[in-house]
Amino acid sequence: MSLVTNTSSQKKRKIVELVLTERCNLSCVYCFEHDKDTLRMSLDIAKNAIEEAFNNNSYDEVEIDFFGGEPFADFKNMKHICEWIWQKQWPKPFIVFATTNGTMVHGAIKDWVHKNSHRFILGVSIDGTPDMHNLNRNNSFAQIDLNFFSSLWPFQSAKMTISRLTIPNLADGVIYLHKHGFKVSCNNAYGIIWEDEDYPIFSEQLKKLADFYIDNPNIEPCSIITMPIQNTAFDHVPQKWCGAGTNMICIDRTGTKYPCHTFMPSSSGNSVKLDDMFALLESDKLLDTNCQGCVLTPCCPTCYGINYVETYDITKRNNSHCIFSKIRAKATAYMLSIMLINREREYCYLKEKTDSDIHYLINGIRIINDSIKI
Repeated sequence: MSLVTNTSSQKKRKIVELVLTERCNLSCVYCFEHDKDTLRMSLDIAKNAIEEAFNNNSYDEVEIDFFGGEPFADFKNMKHICEWIWQKQWPKPFIVFATTNGTMVHGAIKDWVHKNSHRFILGVSIDGTPDMHNLNRNNSFAQIDLNFFSSLWPFQSAKMTISRLTIPNLADGVIYLHKHGFKVSCNNAYGIIWEDEDYPIFSEQLKKLADFYIDNPNIEPCSIITMPIQNTAFDHVPQKWCGAGTNMICIDRTGTKYPCHTFMPSSSGNSVKLDDMFALLESDKLLDTNCQGCVLTPCCPTCYGINYVETYDITKRNNSHCIFSKIRAKATAYMLSIMLINREREYCYLKEKTDSDIHYLINGIRIINDSIKI
């Protein structure tokens, strides 16, 4: 069957995260993994998980994600599993993906990845400018071939994490990655203590970023400044923000199934009652009681795994998340209001929007501006 790189809204995709190893060659300042052991997943466990996903008739497509640690720390098994997948005939389309810190993609690994780049997609974690990245990620910038990633997978966003060390240069980091050919997906680090002085810096940086996108209509704005604020114009509140525990499953090296990798003991630091957790993630009891009635509830996503890491309750959000979300919403409203005024500039973000989409965007901007005070 053919490999797929994206999914239409009508297609249901089963995502299987395979944690090949928890070993990693870096120690990032915001890493919330508590135990990076050196044991590896067996080939039988990996193959059984993949076959089970393909045999699940509830889904139209399968996505196989190699995760870690650093998945290339177990390149031998990853290569074997990939080539086993590609040699077989499967009953539905699929995608093979890995998230990497990029530092091990050299020599034989790089040659193999390049040879298979038409059927194997890599997402690289890169935290902005060289100085920013080195502050966060063990002075590892020089070990990463940025052009290799941006040229082979131009549709794939670079993953940029913002720490307290790098938040003063957030905008410069995003712009740097854009200028090197990347789309950008970025977020504030989880599991760290943010201070009051970080919030005005964050607001200032998002204003700078918004102005950059206003002045560069052909560049797709990054995820941190494109909150779906149009959703505030609807009464509907999403029941669930991600596929954790439903269309997504994470398999650790022992074959144990978790809703996603953040529920693993190495991430959460706590043993999870898995049956209870899966049942809760399939329920309609996922809204933080503190969020009831908040105007941002329809557009403010949450990570159930990170909630569990930080509060041991999948519904409870860290207060810093709330403050950052309000700043993000205001920055998104500011950027989109200027873009809508200047629509003759043909902003790529607005290009595919229908008149109905624009109507809800305008209403969303009004609601945010009237309701969010920060």
